[in-house]
Amino acid sequence: MTSPKRVFYVVYSKDEQPQRILDAMCYLADPNEKNRAHVTLRGPYPQRRNLPSASRTVEGADIEVTGVDAFFRPGQNTVFFAVEAPELARTWYKPDFPEYKPHLTIYDGPSREFAERLRRRLRAINPRFHFQASSLAPLVTRKGQGSLNLRTAYDEELVRDVTGKRVSAEDVPEISEDERIDLIADLCSRLVKHGVAEAEHRTRRRPSL
Repeated sequence: MTSPKRVFYVVYSKDEQPQRILDAMCYLADPNEKNRAHVTLRGPYPQRRNLPSASRTVEGADIEVTGVDAFFRPGQNTVFFAVEAPELARTWYKPDFPEYKPHLTIYDGPSREFAERLRRRLRAINPRFHFQASSLAPLVTRKGQGSLNLRTAYDEELVRDVTGKRVSAEDVPEISEDERIDLIADLCSRLVKHGVAEAEHRTRRRPSL
C-alpha cells in the first residue's frame, strides 16, 4: 500500500550562490537528507494547491537570517537558521506547528551529539545575512520516499573553492564528523561574507538624497 503523500509549500533562495552554499551545508550535515535547503511556510496538504496570492506575497522577500537555534526533543535533533521577514508571517499556515517560528533546517538527524556540536560551531560564527525568497514551491513527501535532489545539488567545485578541499558527494558519508563540521563552518562563513558584500553593493547603488 502506497503511503499517503503530504504537500508542503516552501521557498528557496532566489539567488543561486546562497542556495548552492546552503545545499552543500545540508548535505554535509546529513548525506541521507533528500530535500534541498528551504523554508517551509505552508502545509501539510493532502494534495497540491493553487496559491497564487501567497506566492506573490513572498516572492522576492528579503529574508534575514538572524542566528542559529535548535529543536531538541525526544527523537528530534534539528539545527536551523532562524529567519524573519514580514512577508513570511503573512504567508504562514502550518496547523501542525501553530507557533510562528520560520526557519531553514541545516541538520535534522539521529545524532544529538552531532547536532549539539554543529549548533555550537555555527553559533560561534554568529551568522547574519540576507537572501531573496523564491516563489512558493510544492514539496511533496511520502514516508520512505527516495530522492537524490540534495545529493544532485551538492556542488563539489563550490566546496573546493570555499574550503580548499575537494570532497565529492560520494566522499561525504566517509569523512569524519569533525571534517564535516569544519567544512560546514567554512561554508557558513562564506555566506556571511557574501551577505556583507551584497549589502555593500546595495548601499553603493542607492541614489544620493
